[in-house]
Amino acid sequence: CVVALDATDGTVQWCDDTVNTEQSVVAGPDQLYLRDGGTLVAFDPQRRGVIWRCEFGSGRTLSTPVTDGERLFVHVQGSEERLVAVRGGAPLWSVPASSAPVVANGRLFVLHYATLRAVDPETGEEIWQQSLGSADFDTLSVREGQLYVTGSGLTAVDTESGDSNWSRNVPPGRTVRAAVAPERVYVPTRRLAAAPPRLYTYRRETAERISCRRPASFVSGPVVTTDELLIFVGGFDPEAEASTVFVQAQRHTGGTEWRVTRQPQSTGLSLCAGREALFFRHGSTVEGFVFE
Repeated sequence: CVVALDATDGTVQWCDDTVNTEQSVVAGPDQLYLRDGGTLVAFDPQRRGVIWRCEFGSGRTLSTPVTDGERLFVHVQGSEERLVAVRGGAPLWSVPASSAPVVANGRLFVLHYATLRAVDPETGEEIWQQSLGSADFDTLSVREGQLYVTGSGLTAVDTESGDSNWSRNVPPGRTVRAAVAPERVYVPTRRLAAAPPRLYTYRRETAERISCRRPASFVSGPVVTTDELLIFVGGFDPEAEASTVFVQAQRHTGGTEWRVTRQPQSTGLSLCAGREALFFRHGSTVEGFVFE
């Protein structure tokens, strides 16, 4: 179901089970976009009803959609992988792709295994492509004209030309989506076998490595940045009965601003920021923290 909370005090405004989903919700100006199995759904939060459904078939997996204000773009994975553009519930075009897309500077960017592509969001036509030399790259971030590609390392690519500005090998393990601040790039790594997760910090313009830390026994999901803070979820002893999780905010200069520790109700953890507040979900509980 979909639950609406008042962002100021956390009270439940309404709950609707029209759409069967436990996945993240994308909020547009007037609509919500959700995934119900292999179906993309537009939902009206005012009248609490479905506006349209775009069905891709059973057994398909959909990425979190992104929008350029006119169209939605979603990575569809099944017997083949494709990036599909949707408007008004109808597919417009599709191209082969192996990752979720990002939108910036009037262009759409997506990976197709070892190739990074810039695509015209209106037509799906390719603008440029750049070979990355490895099919292990699988996530994209973007800020101020530069793409950050992660998965087997970290590569920075110019959004206009497709030229590679710099690249770094980030061991150990496969990197997850980078979080980009005004002067820093933060790259978490997944836990692999005996190798604990790491959090790497680089200067955004020069790629100079500033630090490599082990923040916790595990780090859950992507980190969040504001102009002043880096915020991430971590934890200790995830298999123990007395395991704890935390949300930590630190200054980009390195000092810890605050940390909140909780006993998790389940392993489901997520974090998002908006409206000058931070929202942390652990199990069936959502907490809001005000930025000051």
